[in-house]
Amino acid sequence: MKRNAIRTAAALMATSVVMGALCSCNYETPETTTSLAPGQTTAQTIDLSDQSFETAYGSQLIGYLDHQYYFQGEAIPIAESNFYFIDAFSELTNYAQYYGLYPMTAEGWIDLSAPVTADIENEEVDGDADLYANYGEFFVVYAERMLESTYIINSLAREKGLELSEEQLAEIDDIINNSVTPSATAAGMTNDEFLQLYYGPSCTEADFRNILYNYKLAELYTDDYIENYEFAEEDIMVPNTRYALFWAPEEETDEETMAEQEALANELLEQCVDAATGELSLDLFEVYGTFSASQYEEGEPGAYQFGDEFAVSRGAVVPAYEEWAYAEEREEGDIEIIYAPEYGYFVVGYLGTTEVDDSTKDQLAVDAMSEEVLALIDEGSYDFYTDMEFTAAEPVVATTAESSATSGIGLTAAESGTKLNAKDVITGVLAVIGGIAVIALAVFGIGNAMKKPQAPSDDNEENNEGEEPASEGSDETSDEDEDNEEN
Repeated sequence: MKRNAIRTAAALMATSVVMGALCSCNYETPETTTSLAPGQTTAQTIDLSDQSFETAYGSQLIGYLDHQYYFQGEAIPIAESNFYFIDAFSELTNYAQYYGLYPMTAEGWIDLSAPVTADIENEEVDGDADLYANYGEFFVVYAERMLESTYIINSLAREKGLELSEEQLAEIDDIINNSVTPSATAAGMTNDEFLQLYYGPSCTEADFRNILYNYKLAELYTDDYIENYEFAEEDIMVPNTRYALFWAPEEETDEETMAEQEALANELLEQCVDAATGELSLDLFEVYGTFSASQYEEGEPGAYQFGDEFAVSRGAVVPAYEEWAYAEEREEGDIEIIYAPEYGYFVVGYLGTTEVDDSTKDQLAVDAMSEEVLALIDEGSYDFYTDMEFTAAEPVVATTAESSATSGIGLTAAESGTKLNAKDVITGVLAVIGGIAVIALAVFGIGNAMKKPQAPSDDNEENNEGEEPASEGSDETSDEDEDNEEN
């Protein structure tokens, strides 16, 4: 299998937390809904006695599990490698379901048997169809790199003498006591039985604690790396801009609407002309009133989105916007109209340069760490491998019940109507863990595949002032999407 296809994501996913938490999984009945909250020890009983690990994630994943991996000559526990493969499977399924990036089976999971016919990462390269015969091959590399990254980061942490504090160790206890145990109790299971239902027969509570430990140690190293990272001035001093966006994406806008939106942009530009001097003035660059986002939402002429100040980091916005902001000839006070085919007409003003905020600095440091770890993997600096081959997944033959599936196999008790979805569990655990779940996506995720324009919707906030302009790497979801992911 070719191993060089997953490229560094621009850490677009690094600051996003996996939605949903095990400690807040909902158990629904026809009449009531009860949630397990942190510290809650009782919940409505659910019957999972007829469920099994072999069916929890559909029919394809099981063939990719239980492979023995080695790192620096030491065997990695099967429970841990399985955990990362299940995590990767769940994440890729979320991308398939909520963003339409990959084909799905009738069971509601990413189709590992489907051939790769397009560029997985949505980049201007030759395409991943030449690198992977099917999505199963891509999935294996994705999962392997998440697993290897954790072990590399843990090794780097130990080389620095980093150890978890008593408080951090207590956090592991909290995850077990406030998330795993209540959920297991609600299902009438021991912790081992509950974990084995979702992470495989080899996963005991002791194994799970070790997985959590490795997550926390990687998180500790990441925090240390960020704290000690030295920034180049050109990385943290970036163009500061003002903008108004008039929605007219090239692929979905007819000529009449295109002309109307361009006219609105020009009308705003004309309002920026100082009558006394005849020059454009940033002081007159305002989009309240006639051009407000609220009026756009009400079907009247207006700006789809606008902001008084927006710091433009490299790679954060569509190319046309970035090129304008970083142009050598750019001077404070410049105002122009630019067209970005992904979104439409921008009226943009240049305010000079500004220092990025702390969260952006953290992101830059994580990006740098991601590049370093990825280089270590690509250079083969660490010995990581498995001797076991993978058998390609068989296509899923849909049944009537499976054809109606939309979000994976719900673990449902027929009589009581209670449910617990397998994806709720895995994504929930990652949410309460945090740490390297985020870092792994930053390093080896597919953030570039998330670079899809977000169409205007009826649930935009009434005033978009201060938001970043529609960005090339936007991975925001609507409130409805977030609710879907949580449930």
